[in-house]
Amino acid sequence: MKNLNIILGVLFLIAIISCDKDDDNIIEEEAKVPGDVLLIAPLKNQTCEEGVDVSDDLSKITFEWNGSENTETYDLIITDSESGNEVVSFLNLTSPTRKVDLAKDKSYSWEVIAENSETTETGTSEIWNFYLVGDPQSNYAPFPAEIRTPEQSASVELSDGKVVLEWQGADPDENDELTYTVYIDKVDGEQEPPEDLQNITGTSVEIELDENETYFWRIKSSDGQNSSFSPVHYFKTQ
Repeated sequence: MKNLNIILGVLFLIAIISCDKDDDNIIEEEAKVPGDVLLIAPLKNQTCEEGVDVSDDLSKITFEWNGSENTETYDLIITDSESGNEVVSFLNLTSPTRKVDLAKDKSYSWEVIAENSETTETGTSEIWNFYLVGDPQSNYAPFPAEIRTPEQSASVELSDGKVVLEWQGADPDENDELTYTVYIDKVDGEQEPPEDLQNITGTSVEIELDENETYFWRIKSSDGQNSSFSPVHYFKTQ
């Protein structure tokens, strides 16, 4: 009986040591998650980005960002702000800067993703907009609206069955008055919105939603002549 107690005690100590090692591994793995990325240039909502002339149609733009912790490589993604289509992406960059030739007279969005081979989790940056100047135009399209709340993939508790959507708009033409249309649905954020969500002059709206659903939404910004769309975001209701 005494030997049995000794054996059980030894097994118990082994189990504790094993748990401690597992905890150490978890802490070590969490420490390797890449940090979020702070963008530097081109500046957010820069309306007169010139770059360096390459030709009549192209300018060379230098993208810069702060290196983030626990990061091995970066992905730079550049999007056409008006169409929402990706223009170009550069993957597995090891330096926090990249020079890119882009077409003039266009509005662009850009973001950076930080990655580490030790984990599938990534660090992210904000999405910044800028306008690359070329020949003068009488009117420029608005920058895509910046989604504020609910945040991407958030779980939202409804208040009396309602939720407040908030965003921020900007336009290269300082005197333009913007209006907004809210696209929100359970499909893809691209379904035709009702009239009361069209041509809104403010940057927030309270709407009634169903509980325990996933909603996709985006914002169309218009200055009366040109328009742009924000990326589609989603959130879940409780």
